[in-house]
Amino acid sequence: MPLGEVYAGLGTTAAGLSEEEAKKRLLNAGPNIIQEHQRLPRLKILLNQFRNPLILILILAGLLTIVLREW
Repeated sequence: MPLGEVYAGLGTTAAGLSEEEAKKRLLNAGPNIIQEHQRLPRLKILLNQFRNPLILILILAGLLTIVLREW
């Protein structure tokens, strides 16, 4: 995009936003901060792996192999 179109799309100029415009945008959109998400505990991550149907099929096949002693 040409620089003029970028400025027009963002509603600004090469000099930046005026103090008044910056305050309006801050009130409207809030601060420009990325919120951190809580990390999942390792045990929960491990247990979530077993929600995949393919993993359950593989575990079942392994157990069946042990029960039937078909190595």
